[in-house]
This record gives sequence, structure tokens and C-alpha cells, in this order.
Amino acid sequence: MDKNSIIGFILVVLAVAGAIASGDSPVSAFINIPSFLVVFGGTFGAVMLAYRPTTFFSALRNIGLIFQSPKLSLDDAIDKCIALSTLVRKEGFIAAEKLEVEEPFFKKAVDMLMDGYDRDSMDEALSKEMVLSVKRNNMSIKVMNSFSEIAPAMGMVGTLIGLVAMLVQLDNPDTLGGSMAIALVTTLYGAIIAFGVASPIATKLDQHNQELLAYQSLVRDALIQIIDGKNPKMTFELLQSYLDEGVRRPTDVVKNISNPAP
Repeated sequence: MDKNSIIGFILVVLAVAGAIASGDSPVSAFINIPSFLVVFGGTFGAVMLAYRPTTFFSALRNIGLIFQSPKLSLDDAIDKCIALSTLVRKEGFIAAEKLEVEEPFFKKAVDMLMDGYDRDSMDEALSKEMVLSVKRNNMSIKVMNSFSEIAPAMGMVGTLIGLVAMLVQLDNPDTLGGSMAIALVTTLYGAIIAFGVASPIATKLDQHNQELLAYQSLVRDALIQIIDGKNPKMTFELLQSYLDEGVRRPTDVVKNISNPAP
């Protein structure tokens, strides 16, 4: 579980709630059901109107990803790729079936290796898969960005509705303050939804997308190196470039990766 996402969400809630509670105004002044319906319902409706149902609901399901720890480890992928490279170098491509791989993209690449795909065909197929995967994930990010763009606008719509209602009652000064407060609450709701929820979610989903792209790029490069018959140490050096310099390992670990302890 991604603790940062949980902590961040809690801090947003506490910051808003703390600011409201510490003021002189009663908490009830910040709670207005019609305002909430205008902002929340209007934002949801506008975003649903903008996208196909499959795209919209897929984006909502992907929100769960921000609370999950990264499942794809570049270090583990490098180890598996080097083990595969050594295995194929010793026993041939068909020996790749001995390597246990569960991740779908990696498994697809290994299957293509055993099926005898040449270098260019594998590069084209895997690159196409990567492009389409990024495109699908970008649509989820785009949906969340739409929430962050539309929510403030719907907040302004609610504010204008409140101002119209306030102007109608100008002959009753006692109601102006309360009406103005309600009008501004809708803007508050829109800002919270946009900048406290939707925009951070879009950023986190983009980070997840970049991590997935790095993983898939690493696997593709490794498999192409294997098809080209490159030495596992050369492949290891290439794959290390996907890691930050501070966590890169020396090439002498290749022997241990290629011959894991029983």
C-alpha cells in the first residue's frame, strides 16, 4: 500500500477541517447540500458528457492505483532478464520456458522469443504494445485533469446562482450575509475537489504510467539484446541505465544473478 497517498489525503482533509474548525464561523456555515450537489453533480455530469463510458469508468477504477505500492521492480526485472540471457546463451531460445514470468508484458516478450520472432518483429510488436498501453493510461490521466478543470468552473456556476438569489433579496439586508456565504461555499467546494483531490490523483497516475513505461522499455531492450546474442554483462550494463546512479550495481553481480543459490 502506498502510504504517501493515504497520508497526503488525510493531510488535505485535516488541513481543510482544521482551518474551518479554528475560525470564528460555525462549521455549519461551510456545509451546504445544494452547493455540494451543484459542484459535485455538475462536475461529474460534465466529465461523463466529455468521455465514452468505458474511458470514464476505467479512469475511476484506476484511482485505486494511487493507493497501491509499485508492483513492478526494475531491479527484479533486470535480474530476470540477466537470468534469461544466460539461460538462452547456454541452452538456446526454447530454454526460455524454464524461466517463471508472471507479468503479462514480460511473459508476452518471452513467448515471442520462444516463437522465433526476429529482432525487428519483436521490437515493433513490443513497441506497439507500449505505445497503446501509455495511450490507455493517458486517457485516465486526462479524465482526472478534466475533473480538476471543470470543478472550479462548476464552483463558479454555483456562486453565480447564489449571487442571483442574493440580488433578488436585496430588499432584505438581513439575508445578504448568509446568501453571500453560501454563494462562496460552492467556489470552495470546487477548489477542494480540483486542487486537493483530482489534480494530485492525475499526477500520481502519470507517475504510475512513467514507471510502467520504464519497466516495459527495460524488458524490450533486454529481449532485443538477447536476440542479438549479446553477452549478459553487456546487457546488464545497458539495463543499469534505467536506475538512478546511486542504486546501480557493479557488473560482478551478473555471475550471482546467472547462477542463483538453490
